[in-house]
Amino acid sequence: MQTFQPPLFSVVIPTFNRQENLVDCLACLSPYFQPNPTLKPFFQIEVIVTDDANDRQLSDLLSQHYSWCKYTAGPRRGPAANRNHGARAASGLWLVFTDDDCLPQTGWLEAFATFADQCEVMEGRTSAVGLRRRADFEAPENDSGGCLWSCNFAIQREIFLRMGGFNESFPAPAMEDMELYLRVKKAKLSCSFVPNAVVLHPWRSVVESVLKRHMHVVLLTLCAFIPNRPADTLL
Repeated sequence: MQTFQPPLFSVVIPTFNRQENLVDCLACLSPYFQPNPTLKPFFQIEVIVTDDANDRQLSDLLSQHYSWCKYTAGPRRGPAANRNHGARAASGLWLVFTDDDCLPQTGWLEAFATFADQCEVMEGRTSAVGLRRRADFEAPENDSGGCLWSCNFAIQREIFLRMGGFNESFPAPAMEDMELYLRVKKAKLSCSFVPNAVVLHPWRSVVESVLKRHMHVVLLTLCAFIPNRPADTLL
């Protein structure tokens, strides 16, 4: 009787009304599922799209053109809850998070795989895609670690669930990953920066980027009062 072998990586992609961006993201991952065996990685992976728009058209599109991708309707409670929902649907030993508007580069998962037996959390390199076309645009970048941006990091699934995942008390994006990083540091989990695990991130409004980078002091205060929901519901 053949026993189930869980994939090494479960790639979790939260999405909300970004079908065109999501298709570009999935195109970057499609080489992992090509029929040519010479292109297959030396590990198993799964890709989970958790859709907070609950878009039937997107579900049909993925079913027709990206059959290797698992679609699940999100809980519609914000990005933190949507990522946690994807994590619960995953079966891999590691969760690898990216965003629907990001572009994982060639060798992304292979780079993570080389560090997977050395640590409990991994950060990839995040760089801006293309040229900056407006003065008020910025893009989150991670060239040396210490950020744990939700668009490019991996964590052992068992640990993530035990920690309660992302704090769902944050209903909007740009803070839930920073709060998770504070808990990772407090728990003294072993972290590695993986420079060859590259994701390109689009330029966006400077307001969001500034908030993401400069709210550390506020978060340190808030974390003392905001409960980490749902710590008892992920497992």
